[in-house]
Amino acid sequence: MCRQQKVKCDAGKMYPNACTRCAKLNKHCVVDPLYKPPKGSQLKSLMDDVHQLRQEIEMLRQPQQPAPVQTPVSVPPVTQMEQQQQQQSELHQMIPPQNHTHHPHHILHAPPHTPYPPHPHTQLPPLPQQPQAQIQAQIQAQSHPPHLPPITIHPNHTSKPVTTTTSASPSSTYTLNGVTLNNERVLRLHKRFVERYLPYLPILETHSPEELYEQSKLLFWTVMVTACQSDPNPQQYNQLWPHVKNLIIETCWLHTPRSTHVVQALLVLATWPLPNMKILDDWSYRLIGLAKNISLQLGLHRGEFVSEFSRSQVRMTDAVKWRTRSWMAIFFLEQVWCSSLGLPPTTQADSLINNAATKLPSFSFSILVRLSAFCSRLINLVGNSQTSADGLIPYDDRINVLAVINNELDIVAQQLDLSEPSAEMYYLNIRLMIAVFSFIGGTDTRFIMNAYNAATRAVAILCGLPYQITQYPIWMRQCASFAATVLFRLHLSPHLLPKYHETARGSVVALHAKFKQMVAHWPVDNDISRIAKVVEKLNRTIVTNPELFKTPGIVSRMRSHLSASLFYELIWIIHEAQRRNGGGNSQGVSTSNTGGRNTPTQQTASSSVAALTNNSSNGGNTAGAGTATNGGGATAAPSTNGSSGAAPINGIIKTDSDDPDPSMAPLQLERPPVVKDEQFNDFGFPPDLGVMDIMQDWMDGKGDDFLGWMDVNLSPEF
Repeated sequence: MCRQQKVKCDAGKMYPNACTRCAKLNKHCVVDPLYKPPKGSQLKSLMDDVHQLRQEIEMLRQPQQPAPVQTPVSVPPVTQMEQQQQQQSELHQMIPPQNHTHHPHHILHAPPHTPYPPHPHTQLPPLPQQPQAQIQAQIQAQSHPPHLPPITIHPNHTSKPVTTTTSASPSSTYTLNGVTLNNERVLRLHKRFVERYLPYLPILETHSPEELYEQSKLLFWTVMVTACQSDPNPQQYNQLWPHVKNLIIETCWLHTPRSTHVVQALLVLATWPLPNMKILDDWSYRLIGLAKNISLQLGLHRGEFVSEFSRSQVRMTDAVKWRTRSWMAIFFLEQVWCSSLGLPPTTQADSLINNAATKLPSFSFSILVRLSAFCSRLINLVGNSQTSADGLIPYDDRINVLAVINNELDIVAQQLDLSEPSAEMYYLNIRLMIAVFSFIGGTDTRFIMNAYNAATRAVAILCGLPYQITQYPIWMRQCASFAATVLFRLHLSPHLLPKYHETARGSVVALHAKFKQMVAHWPVDNDISRIAKVVEKLNRTIVTNPELFKTPGIVSRMRSHLSASLFYELIWIIHEAQRRNGGGNSQGVSTSNTGGRNTPTQQTASSSVAALTNNSSNGGNTAGAGTATNGGGATAAPSTNGSSGAAPINGIIKTDSDDPDPSMAPLQLERPPVVKDEQFNDFGFPPDLGVMDIMQDWMDGKGDDFLGWMDVNLSPEF
């Protein structure tokens, strides 16, 4: 009594008399030293078993409905005996036999083999019994004719769950918030992802879309929306990506993900980002942080010791291999996005990253991981100072460190196979980072030509790619955008030799044409459309406010964004030009030297642009008609308007001889005629399609600040 009430008992002191509590309540006192109260977990297990048995009994009590007959063959109606036989068969599947006999009467009347006491609700009503000979005679008499196929009875209870949404039949469909993909479309997208996208980021293994859907719905729809980026038009892509965003929120924020497949889905979305209008609207950097936090909780950073973190994780084939690759991809993509945004990375190289050469086979992903480790070392040496406010070490020390790192990068490049465009472009991106670090706070001429060669080579690679740009990973697109900003700033700098100006301009024009071609046929807000806007606004700023580019150094105003300081300075120039022109100037006027009075600038005649040829066979790193290494001049295309004032050279407007500063001429962004009624190829657009200038006057755009916060925070400070 006392133990059941969990109160203190003095039976040991009062023995053989009753304890104080029992004597007070006039109860019979019994001392049982072997008594133990039942545990809650055991009671819950018993209750679950009883509940399951009740459900199974209720299922057996339901009357069996005869199946409809599809053939005109005369079949006797189902009798009570057949229902009895079917019930006996189902009960035989649920209750194991007792004494090596399968007689139906013996099964029904045998005592159930269960460790629990019988429950009054579990008693089955007695079924009517018939002689065995009569039952066999009725079964033989009611057997189906010989011309009908035999009846095969399959057990209802199997060890594997059945998922109807993953059926591979032609009629099966996959639906996400009203957007439906049929089985044929899903198979085509899955094959496209495996062949075109997965080689750039080999972090998962998938054999069929059904298997992918069973592993993770988020991973399945991530693969589908990513593969849609190779479509000729973005109709289905625009239908899917908002729902994929909602699925990310539901999977990762409303619930706690405990699966490596979720991490892999986030990495794919960070490699081929979803649409965004401004840089701060891009989820990719946040997705990388989320994937890293989940990976640390799952133990992906500990390789073969992942089993020490959880025993309930989703089973994977060759789990250590794919989880280790996922962790390497997190480290690599964090370096990619941090260098693009000008942020210091927070993940340090560990044993898995340093041993990537042995852990991974010799292919491009292994090279990318090794280069990302080199990039992390570069940031830690140059941009992680604990004594300076901007994070950079002093300029003199920085130049010496950069010279050593640049020589080490040459040695690393000789050891790696950079034949793959993705690996070479990331290598060139690190080259550009080293050069830009040398431009902040000063200009060392030793890195001018390094930046020029790397930038023109990156543009040449991107312009020579066969597929549309959205299909390539983000680090290739970011490298090309980085190269465009470097070349744009170099061709306006007196530190670059004049013989290289034309090729630098031609490379920017060629890249802009490639981006505008993509925007024309894929009108989605992303990094491609954003850099096209930046180039056009910078080109207009050369006309309206050329004095903003006349600075003693290449990067003179920004210094706290690491290697992205050049990009942020160019954005500042655009907004400063808008501020000086009264918030937007679309008439091509300059107010710099007229005391605030708007005066028209010199109007150059419009003319056709000479064709840009990709002259990268000599390794001269150019996308323009001129060469990048020998500085040879390019021939001027004949003027089409008959004017002698300006003629295009490699897509660049050549200013008059009396212009006080010929180097400040704007780029001539081409406007070829629109190609109509042309058959699309497999890449999504005609190969020789001209660029259609569908952009509006960007200087009139209100609130288009590219970043999301430049107007609010930076404008009042300058």
